[in-house]
Order: sequence, then structure tokens, then C-alpha cells
Amino acid sequence: SLFLDLAQEYFLLHNIEEAHYMLAEYLDFLIVVAPTRCHRCHQVWHKDESNGRICGNCMVITFCGVEHHKLTWKKGRISHKSMCSLLNGWRRMKKDKVSKEECESLMDEFLSRILR
Repeated sequence: SLFLDLAQEYFLLHNIEEAHYMLAEYLDFLIVVAPTRCHRCHQVWHKDESNGRICGNCMVITFCGVEHHKLTWKKGRISHKSMCSLLNGWRRMKKDKVSKEECESLMDEFLSRILR
């Protein structure tokens, strides 16, 4: 995603505020789109259908089934494993259950981890 790419670029340039903004845009996009498709194969289903299995930790990303969840968990530099706690924190911040500062700390950890 362009927002995720830009977040990484701004983070590398030490423009943390812009990095957070771009990452926030990406996370907001995922919260809207993720419940309607499998994160692995991108199969789309109607929002009212219960075809997908939602990740029990982040409660955002959905998969066709356990196999697709396992395939995505550690695959690639930006795997679901690397994003799961950030998505959980972002979702909880949107519901006023964690502070913005806590979520920004999760953003910094995520960006540092994927840019190693």
C-alpha cells in the first residue's frame, strides 16, 4: 500500500509525525477493507456473510480459514505476525480503550521492526 510505503520512508527520514500519519491512514484502510476479504488470497465476501475467520488477537484481519492464517502469519517482512499487535492497539485506540501515545509507541516498534 502507498500509505505503508510512505510511512516507512518518513520513518527512515526521522519525520515521525508524518510516518505516524501515513501509518494511521493505512490502518484505517485495513479496518474498513479487512473484514470483507481474506488477507491471504483476497477472496471477497459480502460484509454480512460469515465466510471469514477473524484473527482472535487483532480482531481486524480475516482469512478464509486456518491454513491461510498460518501461511500469512510469518510470511514476508510485513507479515500478519508483525502487524497483529499494532492492529489490536489501533482498533482499541479507536474505541478509546488505549491512549494515542500507547498506539504511537506500537507504531514506532512496528516501523523499527520491519525496517531492520
